[in-house]
Amino acid sequence: MFQTRLPSRLIAFLGLLRRAGRVILCLAAIVCLPAQAAQSVTLLLSEPAGIYQKAAQALQQELMQDDGLRGIRWLHVDERPNLAGGPDELIVTLGVRALKYALDDQASTPVFALLVPSQTFETLISTQPQTRRPRTISALFLDQPYARQMQLIRLALPQTSRVGVLVGAAMVSQSDDLKRAGREIGLDVRVYRINSGEQLFAGLTALAREVDVLLLLPDPQVVSGETLRTLLLQTYRLRLPIVAYAASLVQAGATLGLYATPAQLGSEAGKWIREILAEKGAGKAITRFPQLYTVEINRNVARTLELQLPSVESLNSRLDAERKR
Repeated sequence: MFQTRLPSRLIAFLGLLRRAGRVILCLAAIVCLPAQAAQSVTLLLSEPAGIYQKAAQALQQELMQDDGLRGIRWLHVDERPNLAGGPDELIVTLGVRALKYALDDQASTPVFALLVPSQTFETLISTQPQTRRPRTISALFLDQPYARQMQLIRLALPQTSRVGVLVGAAMVSQSDDLKRAGREIGLDVRVYRINSGEQLFAGLTALAREVDVLLLLPDPQVVSGETLRTLLLQTYRLRLPIVAYAASLVQAGATLGLYATPAQLGSEAGKWIREILAEKGAGKAITRFPQLYTVEINRNVARTLELQLPSVESLNSRLDAERKR
């Protein structure tokens, strides 16, 4: 039989087609591969109830919107759990005790801290040996930024020009930041340092002569189970309004409150964590203050102090406008 010899150009073209077919098959195989599974999340609670449970429930509800999430497990520190996990896991600590536990654990799993004040977080991180830290430690702080607190004072109490703040050892380093935040919107912030519980009420009486409102911070030397009731009664007698950082303080007798609820913090953290799981922020340690917040007014105290305060809705609207600038 005769063999038909194909032209060299045709042979080369057929070879190109065969190679192209192999490439198309490989691409099809890649497209058909299952997507890499999303991370799993461990919620480590300082306590199994209260604000920790409320925040965890809101966080879980938000995370469950991620269809690719492998699983969410709940633990609390009294169980003394083993936190060792794989490279695709994340530990969310809720509260100071939980964060301390995670920092003391030898696991290198990334950590996301929730329900921890900013200054407490910075102190814990700065005192933790580098060799014992997880790979990355991010945080959504419990407290509101000073600028927003000053804005609330300016909006709610427009006649105010001087703001007093009592600080102990834990918060004295924040003095310059507080003064700067006040100065930027025209408020004179006066910080009074106390070194012991015995100095608290003498300091409060002295400060009350110089300021129009008292801003409370989460400082354990100023606000504690032993001092709170007397502190509130003393400011009441001095007719000094208080702007506080927690709902419980407003209910106990503070005039105004600015805070994020556990549900707000859990929801905001869940949305942020979903971004992390989608690798939008993977490998980066980021900290920030809450974008969500609640304004609360104790109208009974306001009436007694003869204060005409705007509505909560008005304050929220104006604070939102300031935040979006």
